[in-house]
Amino acid sequence: MKKWEKVKSLYNDGISIRQIAKDMELSRNTVRKWLRSKEFPSYNRTHYPTKIDEYKSQIKEWYLESGYIGARIYRELKKQGYDGSINPIYRYINKLKEKEGGLL
Repeated sequence: MKKWEKVKSLYNDGISIRQIAKDMELSRNTVRKWLRSKEFPSYNRTHYPTKIDEYKSQIKEWYLESGYIGARIYRELKKQGYDGSINPIYRYINKLKEKEGGLL
């Protein structure tokens, strides 16, 4: 938000769009877009469903309560019909670790 405010301030001080873009290492199109906007531009990421969504509770149970590691969880999910790769499982396990505060 500070960059957005600074762009507005510099432009109001009479600095050109080109110079603002150069000084702040932004594209001229970004500077123009920010100058046109009345409020700070926000970015909203769209959530797309993943292959592990239906297995998340099972993964959490196995990891936190049974102490299974990622590879074992992957093998067990394959038996239940999971057809994805192991990477989303590890990403979800890392999120679980972060939520637990790294105490695992």
